Amino acid sequence: MMTLLLLATLFTRSWTADIPRISTQLKNKFESALSTLAPAVQRHYAIRMFRITGDDQYMPPIICDFEITLNELQDDVGQVNDSVYIQKRLLELLSDFNTRTRKGRLRAELFRNRGYALFYLNLLYSTNKLTEYATNGLGCDTLLVKSINILRRADLSALLLDTAVIRIYAPQAVNDICYLHDLGIIDLRHNYREAFRVVFPDSQDDSLTKAEFRDKIYGLTHFILAASGYYQQTVPTDEFQWILDYLDDNANRIMTEVTPDIIAEVGLCFLLTGQNGHRMVRRSREAILAAFDEQKHMILSPRGNDNLEKGEHRNILAYMLLNWPDSLHPGPYLKNPEVYREIRPE
Repeated sequence: MMTLLLLATLFTRSWTADIPRISTQLKNKFESALSTLAPAVQRHYAIRMFRITGDDQYMPPIICDFEITLNELQDDVGQVNDSVYIQKRLLELLSDFNTRTRKGRLRAELFRNRGYALFYLNLLYSTNKLTEYATNGLGCDTLLVKSINILRRADLSALLLDTAVIRIYAPQAVNDICYLHDLGIIDLRHNYREAFRVVFPDSQDDSLTKAEFRDKIYGLTHFILAASGYYQQTVPTDEFQWILDYLDDNANRIMTEVTPDIIAEVGLCFLLTGQNGHRMVRRSREAILAAFDEQKHMILSPRGNDNLEKGEHRNILAYMLLNWPDSLHPGPYLKNPEVYREIRPE
């Protein structure tokens, strides 16, 4: 018994000892090149680093994203009744789907024949984002009220509860469900949870392909990530125990069939529900460390791609999983116009 305990202790020390070194290499890799990446990618990285560190050094990409989002929302709200403008915006939004991937092709096809749906979902995303920044005093209040009223009239309920949408677009759909609730438009959280269980019943897991199983796990993690406001606050364990139990029960299949970014999100779900000592956190961290490429100083794509822009998502999630803080930092909030002007990039 003593020998087994000693071996377990040595094993734990061996893999945890790699965390500081790998974390530093990963962070340096991305931050040395961050300014060369697309603004949306910079924002994705910066806002997650802010929420686990509270460090203002990550504000410039967030401020840049705020300006871009504000300008787009002003245009969208101002021209919502212009069918020519909306058709142009729909083409732009459809072109954002990477049709070289299975998921991108399916999603592009999903929305190509659904009228203005993608326009309204983008409007919802932008409205929620600006609201999260608590933009009081920045001249957004009237704009946000107008946008919310447009979204109320749009009635996205049928779309987001549609079986095809849940099957192909589950992670984003659960985000949208939370946005609708947080903005006070409509609460579809219970309806969506039940619809998700119908689309992905546990009793049919054995018939799911690897890609379909990944879609299910990815969708499940987003119930918790979205409820946390994406790493702004912890969430109640009991509300999501059904998800945590499922992830734990399917640990072996998850570790062998899903990608590193989804594995990282699985671990983050347990951290966000305060279960830092859960075995799924350890197993997720072990898998992430094993996936780290020592030559490239990052986690490569499943096909070995080292493109930084395409790999930012999986690598920032990995960093967060390995460096989970004692407390999270909500926001950042841009309430004060003077502070905004001080940190506004040239």
